[in-house]
Amino acid sequence: MREPWSLELRQSGGRTVWEGPSIRLNAGMALELEDTSGKRVQLRSEAWHWQSRRISEDQRTIADVYQAGSLEIVRECVHDPSCLSAFRLRMSVANRGGAPIRLHRFALILAEGSEALRVGDYNAGEWSFMRSGRQKNDLPSVCVLGRFDGAYADSLGSLSEKGRRDNDETAVAREIVSDELSVIVGEEGRGPGSVLIGFLDGRSYLAECRIKTDSHGLRFESLEAACLLDGVLLQPAEWRQGEWLLLDGQEPFKAMESFIEEKAKVLQSEASPHPPTVFCTWYYYGDTVSQEDVDVNLKAIVDRQVPIDVFQIDEGWERRLGDWEPNHRFPDGMEAIAERIRENGYRPGIWTAPFIIEPRQELRYHRHEWLLKDEQGQPVTFFMNNMNNFVLDVTHPEVLEWVEALYRKLTTWGYTYHKLDFTRAVAPDSPVRYHRPNLTRAEAFRQGVAAVRRGVGSDGYVLICGGLYSPPAGLVDAHRTGSDVRSMWSERKGSRGKVAPFTIKQNVLRYWMAPLWHNDPDALMVRRQKESIRALDLSFGLLTDDEARVSALNQYMGGGMICFTEPMSEIERDRLGLLRHVSPALGKAAVPRDMLVGKRYAEWFDVEVDCRSNGLGLWHTISTINWQDDSRQVTMTLDERLLGDFAKQYESYAISDFWSGQIWRGLTYGETLELGELASHACHHLKVIPERPDEPNVLYTNGHFSMGGRECKLLSMAGNQVTLQVEWVWDYPFRAILAAPPGRVWAENQPEGVCLSEERGLLEWSTMQKAVQNLVFELD
Repeated sequence: MREPWSLELRQSGGRTVWEGPSIRLNAGMALELEDTSGKRVQLRSEAWHWQSRRISEDQRTIADVYQAGSLEIVRECVHDPSCLSAFRLRMSVANRGGAPIRLHRFALILAEGSEALRVGDYNAGEWSFMRSGRQKNDLPSVCVLGRFDGAYADSLGSLSEKGRRDNDETAVAREIVSDELSVIVGEEGRGPGSVLIGFLDGRSYLAECRIKTDSHGLRFESLEAACLLDGVLLQPAEWRQGEWLLLDGQEPFKAMESFIEEKAKVLQSEASPHPPTVFCTWYYYGDTVSQEDVDVNLKAIVDRQVPIDVFQIDEGWERRLGDWEPNHRFPDGMEAIAERIRENGYRPGIWTAPFIIEPRQELRYHRHEWLLKDEQGQPVTFFMNNMNNFVLDVTHPEVLEWVEALYRKLTTWGYTYHKLDFTRAVAPDSPVRYHRPNLTRAEAFRQGVAAVRRGVGSDGYVLICGGLYSPPAGLVDAHRTGSDVRSMWSERKGSRGKVAPFTIKQNVLRYWMAPLWHNDPDALMVRRQKESIRALDLSFGLLTDDEARVSALNQYMGGGMICFTEPMSEIERDRLGLLRHVSPALGKAAVPRDMLVGKRYAEWFDVEVDCRSNGLGLWHTISTINWQDDSRQVTMTLDERLLGDFAKQYESYAISDFWSGQIWRGLTYGETLELGELASHACHHLKVIPERPDEPNVLYTNGHFSMGGRECKLLSMAGNQVTLQVEWVWDYPFRAILAAPPGRVWAENQPEGVCLSEERGLLEWSTMQKAVQNLVFELD
């Protein structure tokens, strides 16, 4: 009987042949470099000469050594002989010649021809492909390769690092480009057959994964997974080691979970357990912000008792980009303002764009050697604020000293939360000439961020907005996961779809990053405002009530920090109250369960809420969003497609609806629940909790979207007494519904504010005020 998985590392030709249930890959490798004439050439593994093989004692690591001219090339593979459904590859190169060699690309997987890759029993036109993007404005997407629809158009989003992006959405490309994480699934995302292709590091190299089909999108032509070396010089006797590429043929969501666990270990990057809640000035005041705006909003936050962690001043405080001193709108100076923020109990935050300087900034004249140059020696520019700004060369030691000193100064002023913008400017697509020519774009980017970290110190909080994701891992606390938001649904952004769907799509498809750092979904804006202020489109508030709920839900689903911008003295109480559903952050991202089936926008989102340590148990919240402009009927089925393995772990479940409070009990695996009609741009949000034998359950709360994961602190039972500890810090009504243990009922004599269902199986407690209470309920 043939083993379910096999892995053959052929010595001749350097081929990797991997086969398992519904998967077959037959791939070579390639090395791209410049020859002595400056011409790019690709050395394919078929032309390499095999020299030797080394196998580790535990049989897990195989290293093949090849020779190609003056180069020595090593292919390493790490695998578990007992479980070949996943393995790692890495390529390293040594220069054994007498002249330097310029390296461009390590292709660890190069599969060409219609028979080189099989996924299920389907042609490539029926495969789903998940692509990622390496900076916030890029659009992660999942498309069916043979279906040229909106999802396919989204997948053509470039990996451009420039400030301005090209708009060519109508062309049908034969090739889709991803970066550090890609997933292929057969039969339009339903399987069987899937393969994850993921780079485990990213601190030294940017990555690309390219899949190409014929012009009709039906026949597979090629797949390439490569790390980019950006033309670095390999001197004689020098050695360059690539990074590990992981291939995994498990069920795709399990493969993604395994991938991020391994990546976190390699990067030594882990999100801290308490993402902050941040008030940011940008998404109302833009770059017109003033000291008066700060003072007015600070006072309103205090007066309205809105619990936040950080008050962050965004762009507009500085004289100009590169001249980081306060302008005339901040007459008291930034140090005094930070002190006022701190006196009110909040952490002062500040915006900067450390790696770009305006054309008017005189630094460009007396420090010309600090500017990043292209291959012709001309300064590189980055388009922002309707200007071609200059870019600092972050490999120059004097630039790094200047950056470090800047953040030491800002920290001395009292700012310990730092939002860094437009940092991707130092890693453009076009070739550049770094001061240190042996650094890749990823290495250069990391050097610049490391200088920031030295300046702010280990206790400072660093958010990268508009930068590369993996290169600064371990140095930063948070990354923006989407483009700048607008408080509107119907304005189009290019032809990529409506604003809210576009930015929410970016956020939710980057859910897998949440264990590495705090994902930042950008600001929640739910004000009602039909007229702009100061001629700023940012200040509009055009969401309907349903759309505002979806925007708030996006903050929860991101699983990271919570950010919002509102005119705090003016925003309506009901809209401001949406913040109570997301803050404090849960710290757990939603899994878009139907993202792989090729829809333009995923519709079902699953969050695990684990409160077993305080007796509340383990449950999931399930959200569904209607992106359509018309209402639709919604049903949900309790199975793996909705809940993963959780769907089969318990005998029965209870479900409650967040907005209505409706409760369904005694549901079992495979049952379908009719949720009725869902309005256009509206959402359902539900709690799915096991009905635990001999234990009470909190079935419902109307507070946080976790439905008990943040506002309920303890649930315990001793004899006939059930204790619920609640910490409710918002000045809004709060409700909780508890179920008695199976076979038990609640006693009629209960504390004030309690209502019992007719059969006394359910107990509802409510309060109209802030409450930090230990509530004791009696059972019969």
